[in-house]
Amino acid sequence: MNSNDKLIDKYHLSLHESQFLLKNNLVTWIYQAGKFENLKATPLQIKQIIKYNRAKDVAVDEALTIVHLKRGFEYLLKATDEPLLEKAKKINAIVASEDALFPGRIRNGGVEVSALQGKYIPKLKDEATIQSDFQKLLDSDYSITEKALRLFLYMSKKSNLLGWK
Repeated sequence: MNSNDKLIDKYHLSLHESQFLLKNNLVTWIYQAGKFENLKATPLQIKQIIKYNRAKDVAVDEALTIVHLKRGFEYLLKATDEPLLEKAKKINAIVASEDALFPGRIRNGGVEVSALQGKYIPKLKDEATIQSDFQKLLDSDYSITEKALRLFLYMSKKSNLLGWK
């Protein structure tokens, strides 16, 4: 995709419609998010954990991760007016409460990634810079779809902003 191509929004959902979609597809969203956490639970097991807080043949730590992901999505349904960075920090605090050094906080310590070409040490950004980057993205003329994808990439790679895992 070259810089002149723009992603268009395929759907135009209201807040209520988006919340309805999230609620009715919660198992699928948790299953997909669980792939980032290396979960091995099936959608059926996830559904059982959401309903009963347990499922056969699912490790306790996996069930706990699924419950935390569920709580993160539930928080997302309620937090409609919060600033984006605050929302991201609170979701991280919920989802990573058991396995992060400082859940819900911007990373400010050293990070080092080993790669085939040697070590990669990403530059860390302070909270004001991250907030400014978020605001620039939100104020841009990109479609909602493209904003979401760019935000995901930013939070996943560029800023290394949350986690301390």
